[in-house]
Amino acid sequence: MDPPDNIALGPEELSTIYKVFDAAWAVARHGYDADNPVSTDAARVRLANALLAFYRRGLTDPGELEMAGLRMMGVST
Repeated sequence: MDPPDNIALGPEELSTIYKVFDAAWAVARHGYDADNPVSTDAARVRLANALLAFYRRGLTDPGELEMAGLRMMGVST
């Protein structure tokens, strides 16, 4: 059974997710047109939502979380 989507994340958990997001986006961003903010913003939201979902399902190791996010974005790892 999956954990609920509405669980609260503490400051340390959020800090981990922010760091993982920044690292993953630094790699994934190369696949998006910087001149198209709508596409780029949509991709960033998709990555953030995926990372949160993976984290809530128990994938808390930063390296594994980043790799899962990159795979979801279609970036070969």
